[in-house]
Amino acid sequence: MDASVVRERADELPRDPGVYQFIAGTSGDPSGAGSGRGQAAGTPSADGRAGSEPAGGARSDPATAGQRVLYVGKAVDLRDRVRTYADPRGQRIRRMVREADDVEVAVTDTETQALLLEANLIKRHQPRYNVRLKDDKSYPLVQLTAHGAPRIEITRDPADDATVFGPFTDVGRLETVVKALRETYGLRACSDHKYANRDRPCIDFDIGLCSAPCTREIEIEDYDDVTELL
Repeated sequence: MDASVVRERADELPRDPGVYQFIAGTSGDPSGAGSGRGQAAGTPSADGRAGSEPAGGARSDPATAGQRVLYVGKAVDLRDRVRTYADPRGQRIRRMVREADDVEVAVTDTETQALLLEANLIKRHQPRYNVRLKDDKSYPLVQLTAHGAPRIEITRDPADDATVFGPFTDVGRLETVVKALRETYGLRACSDHKYANRDRPCIDFDIGLCSAPCTREIEIEDYDDVTELL
């Protein structure tokens, strides 16, 4: 895309918060349904906001439409933000814009929603030109491990086999929520070393944070049933 095309594309965009994706390649759909002149794949609703299916029918994921997501970004004002790419400062972003064929956007209700959607899209597509968030280490996540008695914990580097929730933006509130979940469901948060070979429950059991599957104060099968509720 050259500068004039970027400006033309930006002028079509709303002045709303959201996420934009620079896309390389075309879907080959002569009707234009996959041209990228719309919202980020699989995220917006009929009014253009992130949620479900875009107006005019479902849009395929770029990865399955023979396209590549080169870069994902968020914006408070999509029109103004995308317009800045007509004259990018760094050589890396200049190369990205030259390689791109179009820009897709998803409008969100808030800047926070845009931030979370950006992180999820970067995790999904691993764009070549994004140098941050590819491993989700900029935002905290909650993982429920795949142990026989799963552990709940806040992490920035989740295990491959864990059930992961997030990313989240406020670690303080997240810690409060995880503590409430532990109080409600009795979920363990201890390390494997502390969990193994115990002959009595730890203090977390005494203060109501854990149901102590380590010493079978709750049977593993019952504990697993509880974790299925999450």
